[in-house]
Amino acid sequence: QCLQKAIARVRKPPEQHITISSRAGIRKLNIVDIYYIESQGNSLLYHTSSGEYKVTGTLKNVEESLKDKYFERGNSGYLINLRHVDAIVNGFAIVKGVKLALSRSRRGSFMKAFTSFIEG
Repeated sequence: QCLQKAIARVRKPPEQHITISSRAGIRKLNIVDIYYIESQGNSLLYHTSSGEYKVTGTLKNVEESLKDKYFERGNSGYLINLRHVDAIVNGFAIVKGVKLALSRSRRGSFMKAFTSFIEG
């Protein structure tokens, strides 16, 4: 039993979290549960498996904190979790049924990051 638990722990990476704060309070989000983050002026909208959370901040700061965690910029308004990209079609990343536009300037780097993610 101990050996099986150890093997399971090695196979499953440890959960990684970020903390976001809003008027409603502070919330801990598992990075894997974040679908994408949308910039709305001076606010950010986190689209997650447990709902949407609006906070004050910039996409640039969040992008820096999620570096090397499988998040990639699709355009100036979205930071997309590559784990949840279902497809890339006609310049759009499809994430949980939502079409997120990929800008021409970021499309190549997004495709490269997504390909690397898929290939492991």
